[in-house]
Amino acid sequence: MNIKEVTFVTGNQGKWEIARDIFKEYGVTLYQEKIETPEIQSLDVQEVASYSVSFAAEKYGKAVMKSDVGYYFNALNGFPGAFVKFINQSLTPDDILSMMRGKEDRSIILRECLAYAEPNKEPVLFISEEIGQIATEAIGKGSTMDQILILKGFTKPKGACDQNQIFEHFKNSLHIYHDIAKYIKK
Repeated sequence: MNIKEVTFVTGNQGKWEIARDIFKEYGVTLYQEKIETPEIQSLDVQEVASYSVSFAAEKYGKAVMKSDVGYYFNALNGFPGAFVKFINQSLTPDDILSMMRGKEDRSIILRECLAYAEPNKEPVLFISEEIGQIATEAIGKGSTMDQILILKGFTKPKGACDQNQIFEHFKNSLHIYHDIAKYIKK
């Protein structure tokens, strides 16, 4: 394979900076493009990322990667899954906290699928999972989920934490970015 240039399809500046920094270590040039790709209706981040990355690789005729993240609340039978963007646009932190009222299990699985595709080839998927907790009250700035999601190793929601610490947390915990860079490099 030995591809040395990849386009990361994302508008998320944090994801872009993490990927860019990691890919430099492997000598792979990473470009960022905010391209609208169709997101199929599925709770499974792997299905969503696979479809979107294949679409982008075919449409633009180049190697691309795309990430999709799902938040799976154990007490809500996996809701909202891959519909995080919808939740952040449609519900307030208090709406989510109301759904969690009376639930003892406040754990949540954060699942990220990083998908890589070249034109006319099947996508390759890399999966990362992390356990977090849902706070009992909304604190901080950012999206709905940022104000209620407590990452492992933290004591308050993501939106109330120092953003440099959050960046370092994800840079260190998302091994899939290293895995995909190694895959592309070989």
